[in-house]
Amino acid sequence: MTKGKTKKKQKISFKLIRVELLESTIKHPQKQLPEKITFHFNINLEYRINLDRKFVFLVTSINVSNENDKETLFGYITTSCNFEIQNLDDFIEKDKGKVDFPEEILHTLNSIAVSTTRGIMFSQFRGTFLHHAYLPLIDPKSFKVN
Repeated sequence: MTKGKTKKKQKISFKLIRVELLESTIKHPQKQLPEKITFHFNINLEYRINLDRKFVFLVTSINVSNENDKETLFGYITTSCNFEIQNLDDFIEKDKGKVDFPEEILHTLNSIAVSTTRGIMFSQFRGTFLHHAYLPLIDPKSFKVN
């Protein structure tokens, strides 16, 4: 997928068809954590596309660590938000065989995926030492597209 270029606004017709928890891991620390801890979140978004079925799978992976010790992983979660995009053909660059969504659409899909993962994290980490590892609100425009 390529980064959206500046072009006229295009409408997208999509729906969220499935949310999946792909992986969830909690690694209990070897020593007592300080009472006040600042968690660090490393977030990765990956798009997978099925052109034939007009599906976009947005896989969100989040590592949770200590802000002061980012090497020690406390938890990991991976989810997939699966979207059906009725007009996916409108975003295909025929000559390159790639999908090229405008930035506004990427921001919308990213926001939905991260917000959904935030809720799943809360559910999965509830009652553990990661209970208060709340994923902060993130501007979807801050994600870089490769």
